[in-house]
Amino acid sequence: MAIREIRELWQNGPVEISAHAKRRMKDRGIDILDISYVVLHGRIVAHERPSMDWKYIIEWKTIDGYLLRCVVPSELVVITVFELN
Repeated sequence: MAIREIRELWQNGPVEISAHAKRRMKDRGIDILDISYVVLHGRIVAHERPSMDWKYIIEWKTIDGYLLRCVVPSELVVITVFELN
């Protein structure tokens, strides 16, 4: 259920990429299309509720074949992204 809601928010907005995630994207050569593909096709591999809001880790391979994880809270602000290869 959470993945459906995340995907709906991703497609219909609003979506925000945090400053931290933007830096990591630049450092790691990850673009918004990679993140979009992972969010729209991936699976939730972990979740936690460190405060009032849930945080989800979505994992999937990019079109280029890199295994990528995105950390996404329930309000859909991408916090960070990283490759697992």
